[in-house]
Amino acid sequence: MSVARRHPLLRWGWVVLLLPMLPVVHSGNLPTPPAPPAPTASLRVASLRLPADPQQWLDRREEVRELLDQLQPDVIAAQELLQTPDRLNPACWLAKRLRYSCDFVTADPPSHPRRRGNAILSRIPVIEDGVTLLHPPDEFSAAGMLRVQAGAETVNVYVARLPPGAEAGERRAHQTKDLMAWIRATDGGFPSVIAGDFSTRARELESRLPGFRSSRHAAADSARLPLAQGVLYQPDRFPAVALEMIELPASATGPALPLGVLMTLQLAQKVAASP
Repeated sequence: MSVARRHPLLRWGWVVLLLPMLPVVHSGNLPTPPAPPAPTASLRVASLRLPADPQQWLDRREEVRELLDQLQPDVIAAQELLQTPDRLNPACWLAKRLRYSCDFVTADPPSHPRRRGNAILSRIPVIEDGVTLLHPPDEFSAAGMLRVQAGAETVNVYVARLPPGAEAGERRAHQTKDLMAWIRATDGGFPSVIAGDFSTRARELESRLPGFRSSRHAAADSARLPLAQGVLYQPDRFPAVALEMIELPASATGPALPLGVLMTLQLAQKVAASP
């Protein structure tokens, strides 16, 4: 019986794999791939006018709280608020239950028993805050600011209320001039938005607040938006935006109630540094 002869290498338990020869490429000759873009941050800002009638507010405040708890805005600006020694203003009442911070912004001195103003609430970290008066002297108004941390980004959110009506055009011009000067002095070079009660057309606002654009341009149907509540943003710092109405649905306690708008702003993308 003949026995097949094994290859000498196999006899010793060696296995030889014959592979095609590949050229050797030194890593120094490869181009460095571009660094991946850093994740973008977004910010959700709501501008609201809460029910002013005390009984309506008491009847529907839990519904408002539930709606905002679902929407989860990062920052809320609320206008036309009343605070008295025996009654917390509605916005700060919401803040306590939603676990937001609350800054009440008013031109009225603390000695006044009835103080009217705006509030700015935040559920994200607040780095800095501030308040300033807007002239003219015969009708002061107050503007507020929060510098917040939106993910890895720092953003300024300003809140203001401008006087309504055609007859108030001169006062609005004075107050927007003061507001713009304050923003330039305090923005620190960070992206900024202005939320509030503007009660005037987008064209007037944009002409008096250069560099800012009205949120109304981002709406699919701007005719349905409230004229007063809005958000102004810097389009070069927030290239992608979306706007939606905030409306309390009809319920056993009352009819559908428009509250304001919610704007989602995407910050301009940064390119991560190469290692």
